[in-house]
Amino acid sequence: MPEIMKFRTMGEATVTVELDKCGACRSKACVEACSKPHMGNILELDGEGKPRLLMEKNKVKRGGCTDCLACELDCRLYGKGALKISLEMPYLEEHLRQLTERGEKIVYRD
Repeated sequence: MPEIMKFRTMGEATVTVELDKCGACRSKACVEACSKPHMGNILELDGEGKPRLLMEKNKVKRGGCTDCLACELDCRLYGKGALKISLEMPYLEEHLRQLTERGEKIVYRD
């Protein structure tokens, strides 16, 4: 069974990290991206070189994740693609449908 870390952000996004991929990652890009002063600074490396939540008094560090997406982007670009952020957008599909009906072209979908 894969080793997975999952947590919710302040903005109600879900961050999922496939920790099995992190052991082979040399860049540790997610932790580096998160440690920048304007980011959430909630990730640190454990003793095995895998990311974990930075805790203070048994709680996630005050301020928490700011939903900046830097960790996911840097993990995709420089790491092993182990980190994914999912944010539910219940009205997005309806909005995209309306744009299409008006003749707008949707140029990107993940």
